[in-house]
This record gives sequence, C-alpha cells and structure tokens, in this order.
Amino acid sequence: MLATHTGVNAQPTIAIASNFKSTMTELLSARISDDRQTKTIFASSGKLVAQISNGAPIDIFLSAEPIGKKLDTRLVVPGSEFTYAYGQLALVSHKSAQHVALDGAKNLSCLAIANPKLAPYGRAALEVIARLKRRDWQFERIVQGQSVAQAFQFFDSGACNNALVAYSQVLSNNKSVHHSVIPSEWHAPIQQNAVLLKRAENATTAEQFLKFLRSESARKIIQDAGYLTDIE
Repeated sequence: MLATHTGVNAQPTIAIASNFKSTMTELLSARISDDRQTKTIFASSGKLVAQISNGAPIDIFLSAEPIGKKLDTRLVVPGSEFTYAYGQLALVSHKSAQHVALDGAKNLSCLAIANPKLAPYGRAALEVIARLKRRDWQFERIVQGQSVAQAFQFFDSGACNNALVAYSQVLSNNKSVHHSVIPSEWHAPIQQNAVLLKRAENATTAEQFLKFLRSESARKIIQDAGYLTDIE
C-alpha cells in the first residue's frame, strides 16, 4: 500500500541513470503537463540504489539495469517495474575513424569506461574489451569514471583518446566524434528498468509520468536518442 500522500500537486522526484540525462530532458519537454517542474537526480545506478536505500526522497527510479532485488521490496510498489529502454554502447575516438573500426587489431593508449561495480554500461564495456582482446586489441590504460557520464567527460576533455560510452551520448554531443556502435550481441543486454517507489508523495502524478514513459510518443523519443525499446 502506498504511503500517505502530501503535496497533492507535487511533481515526482525522479532518480535517473546518468546515461539517460539528455533523453530525460527531451521527454520532460515533450510531456504535456500543467504541474510544477519535475525534480530530477542523475547518478550511476549503483549510487542511486544506495541513496534510495538510505531514505532519499525519491518517487520514481529509472535505472540502467533491472532493479529486482537491488532494492528492499518494502521500498517498491509491487508489479510496477518495467523496461523503458535497452542501451547501446559505442566506441568513440578523437583520432580517426580507423581507431573505432571494429575489424583488425588496434592499440589504444587510453580507454575510458564507466565503473563496472556501479554502472551497467561499465560491465558491458568489460565484455566488449574481453572480446576485442581476443581480436588482438591492446589497451595500454583503462580509466574508470564513476558513471558513464563521467567516462564520456574523460573522453570529451581529452584525458583519454577513446571511450566505451552510451550511444545516446554520442548522438546528444554537440561535437561530431568518430564512433562505432557496438553490436548488441557483444555484451549482455543493457536493460534499463523503471520502478515506482512506495514513498511517492503523489502516487497519481508519479503513475501518470510512468504511463507517459510507456507511450508511443515517449518510445519514439527514446529510439531517436539512440536506445532500443525492444530486442529480439
């Protein structure tokens, strides 16, 4: 049963995996709502799980992975979890298109990835790296960001010439970069799930947002941003 609701007109506070930041901005802009501005919190999925578990005032959680047993069942509205997107990885390079071509052996001086202990994109990146090593790729240095957003920052700042990041970040970036989208079969699905939390201050507005997230208009925005909404 949901907690007692206060703030009848309050918009939900949504915790969102950092890879989905730009897409979330588009979704909120497209959503027709007369309510007050939705509050958003962005971080790695692992950090957000910790915040929610420690009592952070969050109504909806948009993770970059299945939530399942990661949260105490007492915190989650039963049956509310669903997949809103499947993430895609991309290899990016400052040097040349040849550096991101997935055929042939390469030697990369620096590769930025998300921390695999905190971020599903980091775990997927490790699977891709293992496959590339079997193709005789060499990685002199692998740098980990706390999230896939920070991994992209390392690349964007020039701290690393290459990175394995979310394809959505490549599409939303203002600067054109050399990139190759990683085949989805090279890593376990990056299944991004949403869930309604029991502490939601206004269940009605929270549920309305989740309904919008599952709508065809939202799915189109998500697809255009570089995500899949279905996989075989």
